[in-house]
Amino acid sequence: MANIEKKSVTFYVTRPDGEIPAAGPSIIWPFGNGLTQGMTIRDTNQHPADAAKNVYFENGSFTTSDPDVIWLLDHYNSGGTYEDAKRGISINFPGVRFICNISRTDPAASKVKVVTTEVEKVVEVTKYPRIVLESMDPTQLMAIIGSLGVDASNADQTTMSLVQLLDDKGFVKN
Repeated sequence: MANIEKKSVTFYVTRPDGEIPAAGPSIIWPFGNGLTQGMTIRDTNQHPADAAKNVYFENGSFTTSDPDVIWLLDHYNSGGTYEDAKRGISINFPGVRFICNISRTDPAASKVKVVTTEVEKVVEVTKYPRIVLESMDPTQLMAIIGSLGVDASNADQTTMSLVQLLDDKGFVKN
């Protein structure tokens, strides 16, 4: 006989106001065989097999691998028809809406939304007329080059090479 591993599912509970309760609620298995009668009303109990399917939320969560309990918690707020294959019956479960909200989504998990935006950067570039630059001496051109933040360390200190450097960097208009 092979061991079949059941997948565990964690359910989360919130009160109707959206807060996470520290303890509770406790949900009694509603599809059981009924209650056993004791000597007094206080002695009335569930059958042991039914009591094993009761749900006790602690710190807002409950984890189970029992498929019947998973069905109950998935349908706790919405209702549905529970099929009991062992007893061959169907039971209409109306759902419970006013005690708590149960879901598989952790309400305490951070809700991160990734937003990607494209930023267009507009840069205004001052363009100097070629004829004006060619009429300047190298000292004047070096002052302009320095104000623009252009590296002129590898350029010849002649008017034509400095104008060509500015043209290569996109600062010259024809």
